[in-house]
Amino acid sequence: MEYRTETKAKKKAYARLKQIARLQGTTPPPNPYPSVIKEIQAEEDVYLRERYTNPKIIAIAEKMKADEAAKERERDRFRIDCPCYGEVANFLIVSKMAALELQCHGNGEPQAF
Repeated sequence: MEYRTETKAKKKAYARLKQIARLQGTTPPPNPYPSVIKEIQAEEDVYLRERYTNPKIIAIAEKMKADEAAKERERDRFRIDCPCYGEVANFLIVSKMAALELQCHGNGEPQAF
């Protein structure tokens, strides 16, 4: 609570300083109590821009995208129409015997295909 009243008092004091400066026709002084969050964001702004211009970071991002695409392709290899719901679902391979047996997402019973 004390912090909030203190910051409000600081804001009012700076607003009064700006008002006096405008009445005198001079430029207002810089804010003596800048926002801490804005200062941190200004420091991080350099790294945010670097994300899109640094070739090393771009190469790492492209590699991560390629890995994700490979995982997606691998996961899509096992997508089959579900016989109990009539929709596409991910199945778990239960056994690799002569007849392929899959476990459905709905009832958990093995389905032979």
